[in-house]
Amino acid sequence: MCLPPPRLLDTLFYRKDVPMDNKLSSIGRAFLTGGLICLAIQVIISALGAVMPPEVPLSLRGAVALLLAGLITVFLTLSGVYAKIADFGGMGANLPFIGLVPALTEVMCEARAHGASLGGAVVAALKVMLVLFGSGFAFSLVFAFACTAFGVGIFA
Repeated sequence: MCLPPPRLLDTLFYRKDVPMDNKLSSIGRAFLTGGLICLAIQVIISALGAVMPPEVPLSLRGAVALLLAGLITVFLTLSGVYAKIADFGGMGANLPFIGLVPALTEVMCEARAHGASLGGAVVAALKVMLVLFGSGFAFSLVFAFACTAFGVGIFA
């Protein structure tokens, strides 16, 4: 079951037709939602620390926690709960890592709605991931070269 994407335009802060008190409340809701999502992931990491052996590195616990958070988000997206969270929290629900999962789920649903096979829908989601991560990697390289050129930071 595919759901419509959250109404992100309602939460953008540059709109002239939205009164200032609405802008401030949407900023507050975004911070509250993003903070609660981060708190939930931290609880998952702490719970994994109590369950996993102590020799397991913290980085692995973080990776497992993000994987679990992604799986929980897929369930919440398909059940329609995450759309309600995103409607309330706006960008606070979409900027954390788990906001990527509903976006990719929506890409797959759109591809399936346009007649793509399951494999085609997965390929469409992988293309989106490639563009997102590829552009992030390219920006990181440009930033690293700029820091090296100007002698700033750890690249100097």
